[in-house]
Amino acid sequence: MDDFLNFGVQALFVGGAAPYSGPFEEIATKTIEGVQSASISLTYPRSDQFGWDGGGNQEIVERPFAQLDYSYFFASGLNERNIGLTVGQVGSALAGMNTERNYYLVANEAHQDQNGYRGWDNKVLAFGQGVMTNYSFSAAVGQPSTVSATVQGLNLLIQNSGSGQLLPSVLKQDGSQWTGVYTLPFATGTIQNYADTAPGNLILSFNTGCALGAVLSGNTACPLQSFRFNVDIPRGSIKDLGWAYPQNRPVQWPVTIGISADAYLNGLQTDALNRLVCSDSGYDFAVGFRNGCGSLDDFQFRFLGAKLDSQTFSAQVGGLNRVSFNWSMKIMDVNRATPNFYAFSSGSAYQSIAFPQVEYTAALSPVEIFFGTSAYITVLSGPTVMVANSGYVANTADVSVIRITETGTALYEDITVTVT
Repeated sequence: MDDFLNFGVQALFVGGAAPYSGPFEEIATKTIEGVQSASISLTYPRSDQFGWDGGGNQEIVERPFAQLDYSYFFASGLNERNIGLTVGQVGSALAGMNTERNYYLVANEAHQDQNGYRGWDNKVLAFGQGVMTNYSFSAAVGQPSTVSATVQGLNLLIQNSGSGQLLPSVLKQDGSQWTGVYTLPFATGTIQNYADTAPGNLILSFNTGCALGAVLSGNTACPLQSFRFNVDIPRGSIKDLGWAYPQNRPVQWPVTIGISADAYLNGLQTDALNRLVCSDSGYDFAVGFRNGCGSLDDFQFRFLGAKLDSQTFSAQVGGLNRVSFNWSMKIMDVNRATPNFYAFSSGSAYQSIAFPQVEYTAALSPVEIFFGTSAYITVLSGPTVMVANSGYVANTADVSVIRITETGTALYEDITVTVT
């Protein structure tokens, strides 16, 4: 028993979108790869029920609930699709957040590595009907990219084997145990996907003007040291008299996404605070990942319509000047184009989806604009547009960088380029 929770003998699985179906669970259950930590906490809500005579007790008036917190190395977006983010479709990444899923934390009592183990000498903590309440991503220089997630569940079973066991689901009306059974697949781990975790394989693209006086994209960008975002998914609890558990735990819109970044300050460009006050329509970010073998678009997060909340310049003796940023988004519903949050994987629909139409205006040329994704470029006024390594063109498709240049000796002001 002293090796029960040692490294290598554990695995975390997530079930499919049908937590009451044992046969479907056996097909749809996937290993969450690269897990670094997992914890399950239980809460027992009690009410003080005492009378004047001193009699009474602290009674459980609502069903206890469970919370699962886990973290893993980001790896090609494989886990994101399995845990319920909508990946590679036109809709928001949060479109499937009302789906319940079972989770299974497995520990091998034979003290063997779960990756490759083909037996049933396991203990299983089966976590029933979980819904995600938080998803966060963190990347920094010198550290692997990591994801943390929190899931709220209705039930927890501690079982043997993982084969022919009761599903952890419950009947919500009377609270009884569901009688369906499941058998877990064997754990798998595709280590090569972890190349995405390296900080050198992450590509960040920011709108022009998304921060005051600081350039965050292009050859003159401030060297970014860290980037983080946190998706807080508040839940309602639809309860009914006579029901043991909530009938539903829908997302309570709006969903708030907080985004932050830290960078070394390598220079300042002329700017004015009232520009941000008068032009506050929101900014777009793209976070792309290479797979370590040259691909630029192995996976991509995209944020549309983020607002700048705060910005801090700092300097100190013996250290490099730094600048930090905080943006936020409030997503009102999954069907609204912006603000919204998207996730795309290699070969999925992001190949043909571009940012909504956005106009970029440059005071002087030359200037570079990095999109980090495919875009269709149309020059409305001003100079020629050069697509990276493609010569001078007026219109082109599927580009990630344009360079606005001078024509002859003239400097163009109010250069406007539309990206659709």
